[in-house]
Amino acid sequence: MSTQPPRKEELLRAPLAGMTGDFIAPERLCLYDEAQYGSPGFPYAPLDPATPIAWALGRWLDTGAPVHVPALPACPDHRAGPEARFCQVTSSGLAAGEALDGASMAAALELIARDAFMISWLARRPGRRLLPDDTLDPEVYEIARQLAEQGARIELYLLEAGIAIPTILCVGYGDGERWPGAVVSLAAHLSPHEAIERAILAQGQAGPRVLRRMTGNERAIPERPERVRTRADHAAYYVPPSRATAFAFLGEGGALTAAEIEEPEEVSLSELTRRVTAAGLRIAIVEVTSPDLATPPSRVVRALGPDFQQIHFGHRVARLGNPRLRAMAPHGINPDPHPMA
Repeated sequence: MSTQPPRKEELLRAPLAGMTGDFIAPERLCLYDEAQYGSPGFPYAPLDPATPIAWALGRWLDTGAPVHVPALPACPDHRAGPEARFCQVTSSGLAAGEALDGASMAAALELIARDAFMISWLARRPGRRLLPDDTLDPEVYEIARQLAEQGARIELYLLEAGIAIPTILCVGYGDGERWPGAVVSLAAHLSPHEAIERAILAQGQAGPRVLRRMTGNERAIPERPERVRTRADHAAYYVPPSRATAFAFLGEGGALTAAEIEEPEEVSLSELTRRVTAAGLRIAIVEVTSPDLATPPSRVVRALGPDFQQIHFGHRVARLGNPRLRAMAPHGINPDPHPMA
């Protein structure tokens, strides 16, 4: 995936207090709560509305209308001064595809998948255990068989965070030696069967990656949640099988078979947008294609939207300033670090 920072002339520079027209304010992108901002050594501070920041121009998926979004979380490798670095930047909602619609679809699905996972994990919302059946492609069973030979016991969960787009979490449970205690992979798609296949395929990539860290120089396993500071730490934390008990809530929502999840009549960007709109949410798309890929078929875009829960790396920098998350977490925030790497 080839991206580059936008040229300065393509960005609008203005303080939040001076913005006009349609724009997504930084605080709508799920930042941090007051307790986090007040904790000693917390790496981010609330953005001063009078501080100029860079804004990139995107378009809403639902109307196609232009909307300005903060360049820091939208544009890969955007350089911001310390006074304008108001959040951690990750790859959430970043994807490539053939032509703009394909890239937008992939980016929106990536954003939706991480949102469903992060809300499920942080709020400890039960999923539903998904029982494989004969409606799945034989290739799925073959991949699961190969993973089992390596020591992984595969469990699938259908996550639910208010958007009617199937998001499948695949967890590979192991003994901590042949396979880590728990490894996760994730996929969202309008077709539940497609999401299942992608999640299992991703497990085949995620598990060996964690195994390499277990057997190499990166084996250090964080002793407690506060020690989870990097992307690799999140996965390493669940190498000990005793910590797989943190996943128990996922299966508390009951079970269903793959055949019980309805396949869509239409798989398209417009159908995805309709379902997001029905959930009371909106997604904006910002193209960040590098000039060397600017001609078809390769396009790279970032999808982002108000109140979509962002992934974080480092336990203390969880994005807890999201009212949508708080509304789904009546019993408080999960104290265990998330396992996604």
